[in-house]
Amino acid sequence: MDHLVASLQARTAPRAGVRKLPDRASAASAPALPLAAVDAGPAEPQEAIHAPRAAAGGSLPPTVSALPDVPRQKARAETRAVSESDWSLRVTIDASCKEDLETLTALLSHKIPDGDLAAVLREAIRCAIDKHGKRKGAIAPERQRKADGDPRPSAERAAPTGTIPAIVRREVWKRDGGRCAWVAPDGRRCDSRWQLELDHIHPQALGGPSTVENLRVACKSHNLLHAEQTYGREHMDRFRRESVSGRTGYGGAVPGAIQPLWAT
Repeated sequence: MDHLVASLQARTAPRAGVRKLPDRASAASAPALPLAAVDAGPAEPQEAIHAPRAAAGGSLPPTVSALPDVPRQKARAETRAVSESDWSLRVTIDASCKEDLETLTALLSHKIPDGDLAAVLREAIRCAIDKHGKRKGAIAPERQRKADGDPRPSAERAAPTGTIPAIVRREVWKRDGGRCAWVAPDGRRCDSRWQLELDHIHPQALGGPSTVENLRVACKSHNLLHAEQTYGREHMDRFRRESVSGRTGYGGAVPGAIQPLWAT
């Protein structure tokens, strides 16, 4: 709805920049204000209201103590449409991230001479997508290594060592659209884009090959669900405990269904 409103009537975009949030400690150390005493008697002149009055014993009335230094809650990132094609981004970063941002701006000073913050962020985002997309098989590298014979993966061209070749990961990612391909009993597909992994439909530990036909993109939750359905929850709980303790498995019965997309 907000995007629709902005597309019909563009808003004024806030000026790009980085500003320091006010320090709560400095606000808490402000002078304490006097607490006026309640008097049921006749009204006093206006100036008497602001002047602290001595009590019968000669002491001043109590004062309001300074507010305790409560840790600031981290503000949530916010994106807001300012027009049909433009958005404003508001996010809180720490000092380390600010230093990294300044370093990146300096490194890009030849490409982005005016230091435009939006252009710097876009460059950083594109580089991150390119880097992690290649690791997960979502983006093909500029120079693909051609395998002997037919470079296209097939059921006969499985990974000999149990690892999944990059070309196979890319094909599976492309086929499943970069979303979880798990289909529920009612026919609905998950389609999640969060914590995606590669799942062997016929588990690798049971002889399933690492081929395009036997692989699918699955979110972590559905990948674990498939493993529990195959090996049993008790077996998987034991496997997870073994993994946490630093061992790779027990008796060679390591489930082969879980395979992160970035595995090599």
